[in-house]
Amino acid sequence: MSASSILTEPANLNAYHPATVFDGRADTGWFEAVAGPGLGQWLEVGFTEPLRADRLTISPGWLDARYWQQNNRIRTVSLIVDGGTSMTFQLTDTMTSQTIQLPRVLTGRTWRLRIDAVYPNTRWDDTTITELGFWLNNVQYQIDLGTFACGLQVRRP
Repeated sequence: MSASSILTEPANLNAYHPATVFDGRADTGWFEAVAGPGLGQWLEVGFTEPLRADRLTISPGWLDARYWQQNNRIRTVSLIVDGGTSMTFQLTDTMTSQTIQLPRVLTGRTWRLRIDAVYPNTRWDDTTITELGFWLNNVQYQIDLGTFACGLQVRRP
């Protein structure tokens, strides 16, 4: 699990870690940490074995009604698999999990999501992903984080 940048605030170090996109919680998520809206920043998930998926679910933005509009939300995201296959998806500006239907089953060890465009904030110039899911044949992979382990363990659907 890696990211191009990670927002670090002493009181919230674990809350903004990239691995929190798999914790099932709406009060944590990966926050990028560059000046501006984070265009070009990325979150990458690496697996020890190739993972096959036909769709992703993503919760772009901070899923808390108090902060939703105050932070940037992802408008356009690129998916890059194993540094090669690349495709771009548009997301809506809604405080819900969204489905990214892939055009075919993709297989890869590294899955990178890159922020290409955002819906602008009303207060903080940070962009986040709260949750992320990988799916195959309508079954979601169960990803075991351990304690922010470097190697993610996956139970196949």
